[in-house]
Amino acid sequence: MTSRQLVLGMQFSGGYGAAPGARRLPGANLNSYTDMDQFVRYAQSAERGKIQLLFIADTPCGVVDVSAY
Repeated sequence: MTSRQLVLGMQFSGGYGAAPGARRLPGANLNSYTDMDQFVRYAQSAERGKIQLLFIADTPCGVVDVSAY
């Protein structure tokens, strides 16, 4: 009988978080969406939490009017 293991993963959906309008929250770092150092900090935090898989979503960015988001 083989032992089963659970693999933990984490998805990066954006620099501010996945909640709609998260960029409007007080204290939100508006530069974190494109700040690669921020993603490194996220990855380091995930590593400390024993996360084994990181997924960075590939999303289109051709939206002109971002005020609705």
